[in-house]
Amino acid sequence: MPRRRVYQIVIGALAVIPLLAITQAFALGTGRALDEQVIDPGLDHQFRYLAGVYFAVFLLMCWSVRNIERARTALTFVALAVFSGGLGRGVAIVDVGAEPTISVVLFVLEVLAVPLIIVAYRRDVARVPAVAAS
Repeated sequence: MPRRRVYQIVIGALAVIPLLAITQAFALGTGRALDEQVIDPGLDHQFRYLAGVYFAVFLLMCWSVRNIERARTALTFVALAVFSGGLGRGVAIVDVGAEPTISVVLFVLEVLAVPLIIVAYRRDVARVPAVAAS
């Protein structure tokens, strides 16, 4: 399988994560997502706003799958955003604990896997010849 296709599959699979988060955030907000009786409007507004920002990341990832050779800079910035978010998640894990288990799995993906994928992608994509759009 060509490396181009491998990166397209990996990035496409990773794009499912923000899609699931966006769906939950827009549909449930903070209160229903956390099964809270009292919903803090400020927190809910911020939660849904950030879901909108996450939607832009999702769209950028989808565009990058189709335009894998031209997406080098865009994917580097997406990876930086995900890594920064992972650092924030790490602070939260230390500060308030790691509940549920998925937060630890996402933390590992965000601060270890994503940087390794981007380093490999940036190394390999330069050697992949640009393919004419079909």
